[in-house]
Amino acid sequence: MWSRALNFIASTNPLKSLAFLLIGFSVFYTLVLITSYFKKAHAYNKYSAYFGSLLVLALALLQLFHFLYLQQVLAISDNIAYQVVLFLVAPVFYYYARTILKPVQKLSIKSILHLSPILLIFVLESNVIFGLVFVIGGCYLLWLLVMVYRLRAYREQFKTEVALLLFVFLIAAIVAVFAIIKPFTQEIFFSLYSISIGIAFLITSLLIHISPEITESISIVVSEAYNKSTLNNIDCDEKLEQLESVMDKQKLFQQSNLDLFTTASEVGLSPHQLSELINTKLGKSFSRYLREKRVSSAQKLLKQNDLSVLSIGFESGFSTQSNFYSAFKEITGTTPAKYRKTIK
Repeated sequence: MWSRALNFIASTNPLKSLAFLLIGFSVFYTLVLITSYFKKAHAYNKYSAYFGSLLVLALALLQLFHFLYLQQVLAISDNIAYQVVLFLVAPVFYYYARTILKPVQKLSIKSILHLSPILLIFVLESNVIFGLVFVIGGCYLLWLLVMVYRLRAYREQFKTEVALLLFVFLIAAIVAVFAIIKPFTQEIFFSLYSISIGIAFLITSLLIHISPEITESISIVVSEAYNKSTLNNIDCDEKLEQLESVMDKQKLFQQSNLDLFTTASEVGLSPHQLSELINTKLGKSFSRYLREKRVSSAQKLLKQNDLSVLSIGFESGFSTQSNFYSAFKEITGTTPAKYRKTIK
């Protein structure tokens, strides 16, 4: 089966081969994002998790349509299902970006109007629809650029992340231009479109690797920038004492599946309030705070007993060996084994 698939890829032109490879990566990484990343990274904001999952799912569906088209199994130019998914991407992207950039605000009923262009599918011709989709997408792109520009005072905090995002914006703009002026055959265009979506997924994976707490950090920065604190009428010192109590006395950090939502409920705050409290008062993200608690516990256990390093990692709340080693080295600058050897 695998040899047939490889032979098929090898027999096609390089552009189409690259498109197939990135389509496969897009679909695979969509499953990773939905089943793991969005649940953890957006624990403070359920709307972000929902719309983020819906966005990558829509992009993965587009990739599957492109795969079927490039294999000459399905014609998608006049396919209503493809057009619906195509129209969904831009408004869902807006919903997702807005829940991150304006986390205090809830989406209003008027926001449903962003989905109304889908009705044009039943009115306009397919060739007009395709260009219109990218024009609408360009408008949302400009909106996001304006929002990011308003946060320019904080750009030093996200220099690498902003550079990568601008690269994604550039790719999206080029694809939009190609869709409107149509300089290629359909096969070449859909190959390039598939490659562009795949590159966006690759950059997303790189962003998450570099800054796993990026969405949480952006939400806090936005709250500060617009002076919309969620901690009004909250005794921050008292809540910090409660947090330290549940962590140090009740050993809450030992729960390997501990998340922001569970911790916030323990101290009587909303997830976003707890995230802002830790960020503004302690100068770190919740994920960093939790890693530090677990590494501190591991350091004590490494001094006090002869349990295996892996057992100590699990005892301290880490779910895997790799997570334990990477967090320990990130915070202490050395590995658990070297740390124990140095002490002894």
